[in-house]
Amino acid sequence: MKVCSASLRRMVASSLILAITIIPMPLAMAQGGAKTISDVEGFDPLPESPMEKARREGTAINLSLTEATKIALENNIAIAIQNIQEENTRLNVSSARAAYDPTLSISALSFSRTVGYTTDFFGNLADNTSDTQNLSGVTVRKRFLWGGNASVGLTGLNRRDISNSIATPTYSSQISLSYTQPLLRNLRIDSQRNQIRIANLNLETSEINFKNQVTTVIAQVQQQYWALVLAIRQYEIQRNSVNLSRMNLRDNRKRLEVGTVPQINVLQAEANLARTEVSLFSSENSILQAQNNLRQTMSGDRTSEIWKKFIVPTDLPDFVEYKIDLETAIASALQKRSEIETARLNLKQNEWSQQLNRENKKWGLDINVSYNRSGNAIPIDGNPPILKPGTTDQYYSRYPQGGLPSAIKSIFSEPGYTFQVQFNITAPIWQRSTDIQIAQNEIQRRNQLTQLKQTEQNIMVEVTNAVQTLQSNRLQLTTAAKARELSQQQYENEQKRYDVGMTQNNVLLDALNAVGSAEVSELQALINYKQAIVTLQRAMNTLLESSQFTLARGTATDNIPKFKY
Repeated sequence: MKVCSASLRRMVASSLILAITIIPMPLAMAQGGAKTISDVEGFDPLPESPMEKARREGTAINLSLTEATKIALENNIAIAIQNIQEENTRLNVSSARAAYDPTLSISALSFSRTVGYTTDFFGNLADNTSDTQNLSGVTVRKRFLWGGNASVGLTGLNRRDISNSIATPTYSSQISLSYTQPLLRNLRIDSQRNQIRIANLNLETSEINFKNQVTTVIAQVQQQYWALVLAIRQYEIQRNSVNLSRMNLRDNRKRLEVGTVPQINVLQAEANLARTEVSLFSSENSILQAQNNLRQTMSGDRTSEIWKKFIVPTDLPDFVEYKIDLETAIASALQKRSEIETARLNLKQNEWSQQLNRENKKWGLDINVSYNRSGNAIPIDGNPPILKPGTTDQYYSRYPQGGLPSAIKSIFSEPGYTFQVQFNITAPIWQRSTDIQIAQNEIQRRNQLTQLKQTEQNIMVEVTNAVQTLQSNRLQLTTAAKARELSQQQYENEQKRYDVGMTQNNVLLDALNAVGSAEVSELQALINYKQAIVTLQRAMNTLLESSQFTLARGTATDNIPKFKY
């Protein structure tokens, strides 16, 4: 007995021919939505898909994986935070070097003193005495990276003495040069130079962290982008499954009317339709969550325009086999991983701290060399000094006239100078605190070496797991592709059986649903394989190198990933 009338069979066959369009590859979805089965007669139209709604409202934005990654690298908040931290670290380096910038100091002093009437040795009454001095000076000091420091100073003095009715105004100036150089302690290193070295190490660490954050964002975008591709494809398959369930329910109702199926078949079809509708709502929510995750990685803040857009992926996950042996992968990871680089920098910082502590235990031997010259002048004519009655101006005859500028000019014309060499020795008696610091640094070094071994072992396990996962996902992809081919063949066989009346339409619909499920499984396996590649490249710290992006070098504000065109 035939399962249905000829007219009913023709109607079902035409519906199933249309239903074949639910098995396009994701390219159709990427180009504007997968083809879907038309609304089934007797049922309310399905609501708009998220993509259809976005295109109708004009909020859809087509993005390739490269474009999404570029937007994320330019706007990601975590990268911006790390970039600010690196800029602050660069300023710390400049701050440490600022100690070697030359300094200029200017001083001015006005001094006045008056002594009342006094008596000399013989009891004679002497007049009052007054002394007025105006002193000014300028000094330039400079420290050097080899431990020495130098200073150059120029001072000028205007002095006026009045004693026993005698006023003797004079001008004098002096230039002094001094240089001090440590010969033992602080010769090779001191606390300031060590601070500069540590600041540079911190800058290297900051650059490593910045690169690591960029790699993290690239990995996140790839994982979230392909997750969105999969969610959209699953929604399209599930949407068509709803229509297929509606077709099955409609056909069973018609068979019930002609008496070819019992009531239980209709109830089962209704229950199946309810389950597919629930799955449709769940798959739509998966799209929205995948959208939010990708937007968060791509956006700079909550007011970003990307939050108002619906991201439509335009790339399909293509299969490119990735081959690498385990030993090569582990060696690459141990050489390039940020944790290893950071640990080595910490060991170097500990070594430098030990060097400084040992330097502080040395004796101090400093040499100071100084050179001084002075000049003098008297007031210009017209304002001569007041001398005792009967004296002449011969006392001042050898000094130039003109005030303080003349005194400065005479510094190098007068023959007198002072040259001095001085040695200073400081011997440490008991430096218990330094000895404790040396012991603590040695303990810290051993601890850091132990932690480095643990980190290397953790990396080895991580890379090993990543390689094994990659190999496993490769086998799963092969199996999923084979399963899809078999599902397609089974559907084609059921189609032939249905054409000759050897099977029911619900069996054919189940076979068609199986093809859709197999396609999603294959897509999931392909995405898992690509994500396994990303995981392995990230474990080896080669993801940035294998991407289409590179880091710009320069100031911190320029240290933003640039796309390699």
